Amino acid sequence: FRQASLYGLGRSGVLVIGALDPVDGSLAVTVTASTVRPVRLWFPLPPTAAALRAALGSAVADDEWFDDIHGLPEWRRHMTFRYAEEIRRELGGARR
Repeated sequence: FRQASLYGLGRSGVLVIGALDPVDGSLAVTVTASTVRPVRLWFPLPPTAAALRAALGSAVADDEWFDDIHGLPEWRRHMTFRYAEEIRRELGGARR
C-alpha cells in the first residue's frame, strides 16, 4: 500500500492498496482518502501502465477528487496515479 498526507499528524490525503491473488494472478487496486468514495479496480491479470491509467481515469470523475485542507484535487489525482503505478510494478511486474 501507499499513503500520503500533507501533514505528519493528519488525515490521509491519498491511500492506495494493491492485492495480487497468488492463485489466479488477478490484481485488485483500491483507492480511498483521495476520492469522495472508495474505488476498487479489478484486473484478471496485472495490467499495463496504460491500462491502469485508463481504468483509474474512467473510474474517478474529475469532480470526485476531494478538495479540502488536506490536499487539492490535482495533487490527490497525481499521487493516486503515481502510487497505483508503483503498486502495479511492485506486485505485477513491470509490464509496459
